Amino acid sequence: MYLIKRTALLIAILSLSFVGCGNNTEDPNTDPQASEITSTSSLSYTGKSDAADISIIIADNYLNKVLKGNPYGADPVVAPCDATFDKADVKIQGLSYYGNSIDITCDKQNSDNEFTLLPMGSNPNGDFGYYTLCANGAYYFIEFPVVFPIVLTAQSEHHEITNLLLSGNKVFDCDGSDGNEYEVTFYSNYKPGSLAIEADFNTRTNVFTGVVGVNLKNDNDNEIQLFFE
Repeated sequence: MYLIKRTALLIAILSLSFVGCGNNTEDPNTDPQASEITSTSSLSYTGKSDAADISIIIADNYLNKVLKGNPYGADPVVAPCDATFDKADVKIQGLSYYGNSIDITCDKQNSDNEFTLLPMGSNPNGDFGYYTLCANGAYYFIEFPVVFPIVLTAQSEHHEITNLLLSGNKVFDCDGSDGNEYEVTFYSNYKPGSLAIEADFNTRTNVFTGVVGVNLKNDNDNEIQLFFE
């Protein structure tokens, strides 16, 4: 669904900046910096597969507050602009790993457990596009299809972010309830045969869909692949 748009988006990002900027966890004006997200947050997602359940909490208070529009306002764009980088807690429950029933926990305190996210959504006219995070800590909207020169519009209270896509595959370091360490791989665009399954965090339904691989760390076992639909 998003494959062609993702390709155009990556080209747009490269044209905007060669320097990444970290996630913004504070209101540019008044909100104190924070990164703790509660289980009732809009950035709390669940997913179900035939083999296990997953829950994911993305730690970004500012993004959480502007999903349905930015009430704070924003100054003219300040480069560089880039994707959004966010820590996350992940739990996989009820997994049978080669006959061993385990739960897996990935802690956001681990420096490797961070997503690179592409916030997508619409402007007040209903046009679809991408929200890039710029150096002043605010989001700016790029309408699709991308045309050059790129026009960035500050997110207003009527700009809604509806989906968070994953930019590139990401491996989390995690702990199993059996005392072993595991690697959990999130695939941004998994292609079994002629299909293409995108990783997607739906901010309206709080559902995660996509393909996740689990394997024992430093082991040669084939990973267990979980399809969350």
